[in-house]
Amino acid sequence: LWGLVFILSAIGVANNFHALLMVTGVLIISLWTINAIGIITGIISICKEIVRRGLDIQFETTGGLNINSLNQEVIDHMVGAGMISVLLSPEHGSDYIRNEVIGKRLPAEKIFSVIEMIRRHKVLIGTNWIMGFPEETDETLQATYDMICQLKADRNWVGLLVPFPGTKVYEQCARDGLFVDSLDLGALWCTPIKAHSEYGIIKPYGMTQEELYAWRHKFLQLRYRYFGLFYPDFRLPKGYVRVDGEVRQEGDSPSRLGEGRP
Repeated sequence: LWGLVFILSAIGVANNFHALLMVTGVLIISLWTINAIGIITGIISICKEIVRRGLDIQFETTGGLNINSLNQEVIDHMVGAGMISVLLSPEHGSDYIRNEVIGKRLPAEKIFSVIEMIRRHKVLIGTNWIMGFPEETDETLQATYDMICQLKADRNWVGLLVPFPGTKVYEQCARDGLFVDSLDLGALWCTPIKAHSEYGIIKPYGMTQEELYAWRHKFLQLRYRYFGLFYPDFRLPKGYVRVDGEVRQEGDSPSRLGEGRP
């Protein structure tokens, strides 16, 4: 539901949910822009209105929630209103990269705390991460790897950094010559930069592309490693199976898990 929470009150959002339910019969809704209602009272008001109307819906947050805006009260209301799946965006395990480079101002303790709050409910937890910043090192990537393993979310996606034109990191990469391929800054429309790149677009100051790709392979192995660990009846994504307690892609041996993006 693109844009609804930017312009509508809690009643307005509930009206749209109600219309979807009555007109189309849709029972499961994906919310992308829920970050726009990062004010705690806004989230709670919407959830209360859904419950007051008795709307029999389920929803997932497919855009990474603002972790700093979440507490137990908010989470309880969201679950009560029908939340079955949540996506969080810690983005990096290194305090330096997460807070100084990205500027999230998000303490590690808050990340762990929110995960535990959500886990009190039967809610599927996904996390989004970014690797490949100019300041990236083996140590900072190890910090992300360690945090993923400690949080044990059901889904973990680690994407390569894609610096979009107009951002500070794009200007930094252009200034310092960090792009892997040369760019004609006056003709970007000919070869646009796309999200979800399969290969590194930039090279960190202190790492080779080979080292970066080796880490990408390691992160892919974590994608569904902890899926259903706390709630085993969660259904695995298509193409994945559980063998001896370990999640694998069908037809893959443990040594091959994570070769290429599923």
